Amino acid sequence: WLHHAYPRECPYPHRAGTTKPVGIFEVDVAGLASEEDMKALASRRQRRSAPVHSMPWSSEEEVFAEPGASRPVGLAAVQGAVLLAAFATMALGYARTALRGATRQ
Repeated sequence: WLHHAYPRECPYPHRAGTTKPVGIFEVDVAGLASEEDMKALASRRQRRSAPVHSMPWSSEEEVFAEPGASRPVGLAAVQGAVLLAAFATMALGYARTALRGATRQ
């Protein structure tokens, strides 16, 4: 909904490759509306009986990642090493606590 509330700050997302965005310095000034045209459009009376316009919606889905893509092997190895280190730290902490309790009794 922000695309409609703030169209300049948050433009409506289009499918990849369907638009050709241009930078602020690349805009053709001749194609812009004149100040008189903008004032006339702004002062034009809006119809009160106009139907509520629905938001633009497309049923097409754009997939950005391959379906069923697995995580990299290197990442799995790093996660396994971190998990092993966490369990080893936990086991050593329990062992240390158990040894302290046994020596006090």
